[in-house]
Amino acid sequence: MRELLARTTVHARGPADAGSLFPRIREQLAAVDPKVVPQRVETVAEAIRRAAAPTRHYLTLLALFAFLAVALASVGLYGVVAYLVSRRTREIGIRMALGAGTHQITATFLRQGIVPAALGILLGLLGALLGARAIRALLFQVAPTDLKVYLGVGVLTLAISVTAILLPALRATRVDPVEALRLE
Repeated sequence: MRELLARTTVHARGPADAGSLFPRIREQLAAVDPKVVPQRVETVAEAIRRAAAPTRHYLTLLALFAFLAVALASVGLYGVVAYLVSRRTREIGIRMALGAGTHQITATFLRQGIVPAALGILLGLLGALLGARAIRALLFQVAPTDLKVYLGVGVLTLAISVTAILLPALRATRVDPVEALRLE
């Protein structure tokens, strides 16, 4: 009987204060066999937290790596756009000398940058939909095809893309047209 009790899990329902229930559980176990000492007494919330700890750890790491990926992609996108804008400094100077305003030049860069960004967002969301089955087991109380998550990621990526495009474009429009033409 001792071997049976050594591998047995006892579930008990009691008041919200679990501390008062633990001594009574020990008393009941001692009534069955005085030599049996419970190895672990915990609430259901503690048991769930302990069981979910490895998954929580992996998901925390996954979130950290996802954040780092977004940060690196943002910096990379900004760097590429800044380089492309710097290569067109002479063109910007000519346009400004001919009367183009800051808004027109910024809008031109925004139009040219948003098309590939939107295409990338659509392809990324399609890839996520196709890969949703692979992560189904890691999700808790979230559907792998949750529309709010997909829209949130799309809007966040679009906001990052617009920011990465606007910052270099706005900086380029502050250049004096005469200086831009003289540089090259």
